[in-house]
Amino acid sequence: MEIPFDLQKQIFAKLHEGVFIVKDREIFYANLWLAELLGYEAKELVGLNVANLFLSEDLQKLETRAQNRLDGKGEPESYELPLKKKNGDVVQGKVNLGVYVLDGEQLVFGTYSDLTSIKKAEQMELDIASIIDNLPDVFYRVNMQGIITMISPSCLESIGYLVEEMVGQPMADFYTDPAQRALITEAITAGGGRATHVQVSMRRKDGGLIWVSTNSYIRLDEKGQPFCLEGNARNITELKDKEKELIAARELAVQADETKSNFLAVMSHELRTPMNGVLGMAQLLKNEI
Repeated sequence: MEIPFDLQKQIFAKLHEGVFIVKDREIFYANLWLAELLGYEAKELVGLNVANLFLSEDLQKLETRAQNRLDGKGEPESYELPLKKKNGDVVQGKVNLGVYVLDGEQLVFGTYSDLTSIKKAEQMELDIASIIDNLPDVFYRVNMQGIITMISPSCLESIGYLVEEMVGQPMADFYTDPAQRALITEAITAGGGRATHVQVSMRRKDGGLIWVSTNSYIRLDEKGQPFCLEGNARNITELKDKEKELIAARELAVQADETKSNFLAVMSHELRTPMNGVLGMAQLLKNEI
């Protein structure tokens, strides 16, 4: 059974992508979805020269491709192609083309898919990746079994390992004491899924020790179930060293105060004994005895 043309048009009108037919470089047919995407009434597109929809920098390339098709030369049937909307804005999309000969006339037909939202999402992912790659802190992601599934390149500077050396490994293996993982787990439990400023010590690849302050949280899937732990870790080794210096300085100050007090107590005793005799003699002289 052959599908009636009117039914085909109804089907095309319901599709969530553009459908078009071009004859002699003018739009012979365009479905409603494509018209709405470009900001036209469907009847406005019919008869419109397709050159009006192309960017000037793409026009020559498209003319060459069209001629190559007429000459039977190979050209890709699917590629990305930005189109101009009626208001001058540009939409990013992908076109799929085909050629059909009807009564000796060549028709170009195809579909057009909107890639604007996809392009925005891709750009957002690139932006996020760039931010993570340039963070001074280490961003990490650990699955619910404690295995590192993602970590930012700053791990090399902080802990001395490359990304590929840490991904797939248990996070606990990099602590000076694997039991320290429990500190973060307990903090997350107490914080209702979020932990802040938990301090743990880690072993660098070269054997050195560093201290990090980590903020982490549990991510939930679409069903509300925990599927990973994400967070950032800041190297606070220098701060810890300064804290040790301050503690040591305070201990020295306390020891100095104790030494001073002991010294004064001893000197007071040592001075008081002969002074008692001097004061007694002075009293006798005063009384002329």
